[in-house]
Amino acid sequence: MLNLTLMALAPQFPVFEPSDFALWFQVNLVVLLASFNPGSLVVIPMNISCDSYHAILKGLDQSLASLPPELTQGIASSREILIQRVPKGCNEIPVVGECKETPVKEASICAEINSDLLSLDQASGNSSEMLCNFSISDYACSSTQLTAENLGTLLKCKLSSNLTYSLETWKLFFTKMSSALDEALDRYSLMTSTINSPFVPEVLDVIGEVKINNFTEEELQDVSFIKMWFDIKLKPFIPSVSKEFLSCLSTKNFSCETYQAVVRALSEQISSLDRKQERFVYTHFIHLFLSRNDTSDPSCLSSTDGSTDWLQKNFGNFTVFAPLEDLVRLNDNFSSFETLALLTPTQTADLTVISGALKNTDQINTVFDQLETEDPFRNIDEYLTQLSTRSELPEIKPAVRDIMMTRTFHIIKMKFPEFEGQDWMLWFHVKLILVLPSIKAEMLSIAISNISCTNYHIIVGGIGKVSENMESHRKREIAQVLVDHLKESAHQIREPACRENIQNDADFLQINLGPFSEDVTYSDLKDLNITGLEVLDTLSPEQKAVLILDPSSNALENETAVRIIFNSLLESPEEEELEELEEFYEAFVEATEEVNNFTSSLGFISDETHGQCYNNNTFNADVLGHVRCTV
Repeated sequence: MLNLTLMALAPQFPVFEPSDFALWFQVNLVVLLASFNPGSLVVIPMNISCDSYHAILKGLDQSLASLPPELTQGIASSREILIQRVPKGCNEIPVVGECKETPVKEASICAEINSDLLSLDQASGNSSEMLCNFSISDYACSSTQLTAENLGTLLKCKLSSNLTYSLETWKLFFTKMSSALDEALDRYSLMTSTINSPFVPEVLDVIGEVKINNFTEEELQDVSFIKMWFDIKLKPFIPSVSKEFLSCLSTKNFSCETYQAVVRALSEQISSLDRKQERFVYTHFIHLFLSRNDTSDPSCLSSTDGSTDWLQKNFGNFTVFAPLEDLVRLNDNFSSFETLALLTPTQTADLTVISGALKNTDQINTVFDQLETEDPFRNIDEYLTQLSTRSELPEIKPAVRDIMMTRTFHIIKMKFPEFEGQDWMLWFHVKLILVLPSIKAEMLSIAISNISCTNYHIIVGGIGKVSENMESHRKREIAQVLVDHLKESAHQIREPACRENIQNDADFLQINLGPFSEDVTYSDLKDLNITGLEVLDTLSPEQKAVLILDPSSNALENETAVRIIFNSLLESPEEEELEELEEFYEAFVEATEEVNNFTSSLGFISDETHGQCYNNNTFNADVLGHVRCTV
């Protein structure tokens, strides 16, 4: 339902206002957005306004927040791609990092806290049970100082509970326990598995304010010190990392070695992060830090050996979130093909455009070698989605396009038995549109075998869109495959379901053959029970020539019929008229070698041709063969 609705809305999207996008993506489609996937993005225009873009993004975010995790993969992947296509002037990614300071008003926090009870209880012992009897607020508002061991124990019992506290409360608490906090974090880390770590972003944010913001210049550039903090002390909290923490982290004066140590620590726990957090690591930390020009080694280039080493050290497992243009901007010597194995299909699509691979057969084969690893169908789906939805469609060298179509078809044909109507529509009208002019007759034959007439019509519509970009011989081969299919499916195409929107022979040709009807023989049209005079406007000059000489049309016995046929040739635009006449007579002369009884109509044809010659004194009469005119 979602895909069919989106396809129906697609023609209206270019004129949608932000309120329209908000209505559909935040209200009307809410119950269907669980089915949203990157392929759904192909119908959304690239040049929508900032407000429209954010209306769509808000709808996806609302669904991510409300749906269970197992239903959000498609939405999350779509959001990632959408963020990489931010309209000009709509900056979704921050330009510089910033550190926010949480103000603490102890009087307000502690207004209703009786700290005397905590002092009395502490006097009678400090067992784990007694420690955990009091809240974080109780400890924050008391003068009690906990040992590192007790603080670690308290964190374990409080963070595993469902109780939540404000940033202000946590900051007041950690500020008062600051002297024991370093060792307590070590103890808590040993007691806690990151797999079962609670989601408490407030705690990590406050530790950042209380501790990391106070690291000295020397500590920030000490690899051992940074590893101790991010590999041990902060390890249980990394699954709760927020974009605010990461943004502030990007402002620190790390050396490239300590920055890379942080990236490694975050990469090691990527399985504990959700997709949004993974993206934040790139957008709010990696991208911001490497974009700074106030460090001793901007982009951290000097300590790396080639593009692959630079990517692995500086991006870790978050390379997939970096648009290729960012990589090229950050590293002037970035070699895309060297790092191809590390790039996502989306990045690879951008690579094929900016590298010149669309004009190089060796490079495009290298690209497809990589796309065919792991999950080829998913890879080619994402790759072509990115390529076909660019604001400006790239030009592809025909030899390269042939390779792309052949290798793509080899991958996707295995999925044809699972395709539904919307799949055929997305592939043959959007994803394949750049390479479809290179479809071969045998490929089309496989695609249209054992499919419904509705899906057949979708395929014909798709390849019809690109017919003008096909070579003449390929168009004839495609036309023959379509005709053969229609003949073999004669019993099926007579059914009411297959004749929807077909009122006459012209409709039949348009829906079942599209522009390829001009590339079939007239005898094939007769075999399909097409009446030539009824579809005159869709016939080629060659087909019209054979129609005149066809005994079953009775045109040779009917001067009116000949006049109608011939006048249809003369109704073409002036620049095409002469060319069509030449094509007509070439076919006419060739056909008359097999037909003797045409002289009764020849006089009229000659008269009409003479009139045309008179109006076009450049007409080459020799082309007419048996029929000449005098100017």
